[in-house]
Amino acid sequence: MARADLSDEQWAVVGALLPAERGRKARPAHDNRRFLNGMLYVLRVGCPWRDMHERYGKWNSVYVRFRRWAEQGVRDALLADKRYDSDAVRERLLLHNILPVIPPKANRRDPASCDYRRYRDRNHVERLFNRLKQFRRIATRYDKTAASFLGFLCLAAVRLWLPHYLNRP
Repeated sequence: MARADLSDEQWAVVGALLPAERGRKARPAHDNRRFLNGMLYVLRVGCPWRDMHERYGKWNSVYVRFRRWAEQGVRDALLADKRYDSDAVRERLLLHNILPVIPPKANRRDPASCDYRRYRDRNHVERLFNRLKQFRRIATRYDKTAASFLGFLCLAAVRLWLPHYLNRP
């Protein structure tokens, strides 16, 4: 096990959440843990897929599994700042079933309502973005597609969340 690979305790939490893989055309499916550790390696180091370490298997197999998982969908959430306070932005968010948590500008004639309790939680979100940028792959935006980038964002968020989940009282 490499230094940044998931521990047994972390794998016990995450492993059950991943979709099961079936072998295709008489080829057996390989261990999800090895693939996930390969994805975490690429995320942390920021290397191209082809330069991934061999201990995680063939780079293309890990890449294909990553793309498959990334395309399965993730929920959106948005906490915005005052500069996004416009009727058009609010309408677009509401059309996508996203509650806008945006304080109104001081010069707005008809101020929109805002949940200031949720808005205060924005500090946590901003700190999360700072922690996510510690992953080289996220900070440099190597990925060409939005689905891949979103997949790596989710993977980084899980990596950051796991120690807190396991150490809770």
